[in-house]
Amino acid sequence: RDGFQSPLQGALKPACPALEFGGDGYTLTGGHKKLLSTLVTEWEKEKPKYLISGYTPPGLPEDFARSLSERRAQAVRQHLIENGIDAASLQTVGFGFDSSPTSPTSSVVVVYRQ
Repeated sequence: RDGFQSPLQGALKPACPALEFGGDGYTLTGGHKKLLSTLVTEWEKEKPKYLISGYTPPGLPEDFARSLSERRAQAVRQHLIENGIDAASLQTVGFGFDSSPTSPTSSVVVVYRQ
């Protein structure tokens, strides 16, 4: 994870609105893809790095929550790669619900700009 900051430090700002997921799904919707298109345009101009962080709400089994949040983050990463962002500019992490007190407590993926 060289060159990527942790969202737990609180200094990172989201690069786009959070991508909300329902249930235990991790498939991107048309709305997700529309939001992510702004990141592709930004990357083409400035080549920033993005940290893609998945979160789930409390109440799920810990291993399942972490795995689900990682699958969601990986789905976002794969979409961004397929749309032209260099894989070296993307890092994923699945927090589940085990993260800082200021992190989201719902089924979302947040993309942070480094």
